[in-house]
Amino acid sequence: MTTSSASKTLSGVAAIALSFANLAVSAGSTEYRADVDSIEQTSPPGAIGHEQVLIINNDKFGNQQTLRIGHQSGTVTRPKPCSLDDPGPGMDCTGRDLRGADWADANLAGARFDDADLRGALLTGARLGNATFNNAQLDRADLSDADLTNADFSSAQLGGASLVDTNLVNAMFTDAQMATADLSGADLTNADFNNAQLGGALLVKATLVNATFMDAELATADLRGANMSNAEFMAARLNNAIWVDGRRCASGSIGECLR
Repeated sequence: MTTSSASKTLSGVAAIALSFANLAVSAGSTEYRADVDSIEQTSPPGAIGHEQVLIINNDKFGNQQTLRIGHQSGTVTRPKPCSLDDPGPGMDCTGRDLRGADWADANLAGARFDDADLRGALLTGARLGNATFNNAQLDRADLSDADLTNADFSSAQLGGASLVDTNLVNAMFTDAQMATADLSGADLTNADFNNAQLGGALLVKATLVNATFMDAELATADLRGANMSNAEFMAARLNNAIWVDGRRCASGSIGECLR
């Protein structure tokens, strides 16, 4: 190949790369792409910044078959951007103001809501398995009947939130603020409430099998009819809570419901 031909080939590659740089693909993720400004007309394959490379497949005759932008160690995907009108699994809503959002029955599995404001949001029936809500504000949000398996609510604010009949198996609520939240009928098998604040919360007929409430605040909480098989309440404060059998725990109940 002559120098002139090689130069034309590289210019053509760069031009195609420029068009790829603005191309979004399937819902849920986009092809890892280079910024237009980082591609020079003389950039050869492998020269795009941010650890991105032009991936070119050639046949045995040297003819170019495909061109795409990828990553040296394989295809890399980016989270779906946060969208009120077009929500989807895996979208990244970190730090967003989403007060009053209506995502009832939406598929938001694996979405990120860390540090987001979801006060008053409607998420009834939503699929939120593996979603993260670290330090998020969810006061008065409605997550009833939602699937929140393996969700992480560490340090989240859930005051007055509704999680009635919600699937919260393996969910994490470490250091969460959940005063007066309603978790009646929820499946909280293996859930972690260590150091959570659950004063006045409703856990009526909830499944608390293997759940942990170490050092949690449960004063005046209602646990009537809950399944607490193997649940751990070490150092949990149960002052005036209503126990599974309907009796009220005495003042000073710590780690167990005193009569």
